[in-house]
Amino acid sequence: MIAMVLILGAGQPTIAQLPLQLGAKFPKAPARYDWYVDTVQHQLWQWKDQWVLREAVADSVVPCHTFLVLKNQNGLQMYDRTGLPVSQSPIIDCVCADSISVLYTGRKSTANNTVKIGPYMIIFFNHSGRPLFHFENYGNYVSQVSWKGQVAWCMPDYDPSKSNRLIWRTDLHNWGIFGGNGRWVISPIYDKPFKFENGIAEVEYYGKRLKINEKGEVVD
Repeated sequence: MIAMVLILGAGQPTIAQLPLQLGAKFPKAPARYDWYVDTVQHQLWQWKDQWVLREAVADSVVPCHTFLVLKNQNGLQMYDRTGLPVSQSPIIDCVCADSISVLYTGRKSTANNTVKIGPYMIIFFNHSGRPLFHFENYGNYVSQVSWKGQVAWCMPDYDPSKSNRLIWRTDLHNWGIFGGNGRWVISPIYDKPFKFENGIAEVEYYGKRLKINEKGEVVD
């Protein structure tokens, strides 16, 4: 997964969609929903007519479009611009790409008196925070890959949450590469999942095996 960037103690970031300030004193004249990180106490605050403590301990804070991702000893948390947690399930990872935010959540299970958190759901958001689509048991449908050196996802053009019935991955024949720009960078027209290695991917198209480059062009 993509590593988070530690910004505590760094200079103030410029995030147009998510006002965030760092320092040792509360900012003057804050606007509603402004965020503030106390770099001395390592606390996360938000202004709602008064300063509200969101997290007593914030080891790292990362703005991602309209979201704020926090990491501490309890793991990861993701807040929307109003200060509400995006997920009630344990968060495994968050990926902040050029135009989208991607949230990986887990689900607790108990076996032999041991609690484990396994992969459960992946949710894609656009740059304004609106959900694009999500997959439960995402390991069956989505894999994080590299495309032109950038993070991307191989997945079908299929959203189980908007479908009247569940379609098994073996019955899906519309696999492509979804990019961090929020668009299909490789059209979802292939029979099976694939990935690029050294700029080339082996794909299957209507039962025929082909090789394509990262432009989607068929090559020898």
